[in-house]
Amino acid sequence: MGIVRAQSVRSTIWIYLAMFIGLVNLVLLMPQFFTKEQIGMTRTILTLSLLLSQFSEMGASGITYRFFPLYKKQEAGDLLFILFALTGLGFLVVGGLTFIFSDVIFQSFYRECPSLQDYEYLIFAAGFFTLYTGLGSYYCAVHLKTVVPRAISELVPRLGNTVLILFFAAGWIDFGVYFTLFTGLMLLMAVLIWAYIVYLRKFEFSSHISLLTKRVYKKMLLFGAMGLLGNSLATLISYIDTLMLGSLTGQEDVAVFSIGYYLITVMTAPYLAIIAVISPLVAKAIRHKEWDRVLEYYQKTSTNHFIIGSFILGGVLICFRDFIRLLPPGQGYEASYSIILFFGAGKLLDMISGCNAEIISYSRYYRFNFYLQILVAIVCIASNYYFISHYGLKGAAISGFICLVIYNASRFVFVKVKMGMQPFTRSTVLSLLVFGGALLVSWLVSDITQIHIEGHTHSTIALNLLIKSCWWTLIFALLLLTLKPSEDIEKFVVVIKNKLLKK
Repeated sequence: MGIVRAQSVRSTIWIYLAMFIGLVNLVLLMPQFFTKEQIGMTRTILTLSLLLSQFSEMGASGITYRFFPLYKKQEAGDLLFILFALTGLGFLVVGGLTFIFSDVIFQSFYRECPSLQDYEYLIFAAGFFTLYTGLGSYYCAVHLKTVVPRAISELVPRLGNTVLILFFAAGWIDFGVYFTLFTGLMLLMAVLIWAYIVYLRKFEFSSHISLLTKRVYKKMLLFGAMGLLGNSLATLISYIDTLMLGSLTGQEDVAVFSIGYYLITVMTAPYLAIIAVISPLVAKAIRHKEWDRVLEYYQKTSTNHFIIGSFILGGVLICFRDFIRLLPPGQGYEASYSIILFFGAGKLLDMISGCNAEIISYSRYYRFNFYLQILVAIVCIASNYYFISHYGLKGAAISGFICLVIYNASRFVFVKVKMGMQPFTRSTVLSLLVFGGALLVSWLVSDITQIHIEGHTHSTIALNLLIKSCWWTLIFALLLLTLKPSEDIEKFVVVIKNKLLKK
């Protein structure tokens, strides 16, 4: 786990720096200068562009992870050409059909928010740039170079967005110019990531079709087709709530939902960093039938993901009541608490399940993920429609939790039955005790230490956030160091301690 620990820690540092900037943008700056409808429009168009890119990638991510070791071993240089050809063709077909039938596809969004139609062109521009940013990231990942691409994809749009928000607040640009320039930041991301690949001298592009490709192209196309549908369904499942809120209740609810969901993405940042590093390692271990190593990855990702995710979720829950007071009053942003509660519980379940999705994806049972995604997509669409129609924002949260439970329970049972592996160990029980104990004690202590300074609202909020964060961190850390559920976290603490002692 040395490579995983080193690269995921560095990636996580960049991610959290970017997320802090994003938090300032979405939660503090944008509600001050943009209307709720404008905030909702930005989230909706970004979600639609992400869906477009996922449907256009033609399974390139799965093909890259699964077949790169084979191309590397045979020294065949046409894999990158194949990936570019597949994604280019995919975007022409999917983007073209979306453009032709755009009035039908986006009709419900335009009905709830007519001004959204003025920015339809940004869906296609952002989708194209996102497609090739993702392709570059996958290609870096199989070369075990994830830190710089992660830093680029996380920092560039957020820092750029901060500048654009300030320009908008100063009156130097209008909303249309702001939105167009923000899409331009996605182009910058793609350019920087591919420039990094050239810098690493990994841009091996040959249009000459190798003997290896002629031998395995049918498998590649089949795997790519399954990956295309699987990734598209997974993305649809992840963002269907945003899309349905926008089409059923309007962009203002999307704004409130986005703020709550953004706070949840903070807890998933280390998870994404670890998965980005571990995916090619899992693929390699499965390919060489090193099942002991696969089990090690499975169990350690389960424990480490849960510990990190529970620490962040607990901190968000403890601090939410004070944090929400930073937003403009009377706008209904406090409704995002239900989003945090239900999605947070669902994401914790996802984290404690470990890398079961990756194990299935790179095994001979990879079709199961596809069939499961079809089932979950149907449940997700039906439950979102029902619960959002009846309960609004809270309904989106309930539906999201139900889908995450079905998703992870199904994958857990499948891996257990077919491969005889499960991620839970004694460390799992200890991790649950750490989270539960820290949450109970911190909740009691935070209520006792609540501060109120008359006439100094922002100072009161800042002090309460600082005190509650410190209590939560101290109590969680003490329980973590006492019960010691994770060997990797212990090693990380020792490394930090040694470096501090040397200094």
